[in-house]
Amino acid sequence: MASDSAEDHVRFIVTGIFDADKLDAKREQDRAEAERAARLAKSQALLAAGIPSSPELLERAAPRRS
Repeated sequence: MASDSAEDHVRFIVTGIFDADKLDAKREQDRAEAERAARLAKSQALLAAGIPSSPELLERAAPRRS
């Protein structure tokens, strides 16, 4: 927090912390949805290639692209 004002600190505690918590929960939901979508795409690709899927194959992280 950039302010030294006690009033600003109280305002953050009363309101800002809840906003930060909501944002964190939204980010976690988005991350979980992206992981589910990635697992589904992997399982469909494996199925199309005739490779039996396994939890290990579905959970293995793909290399990240920069």
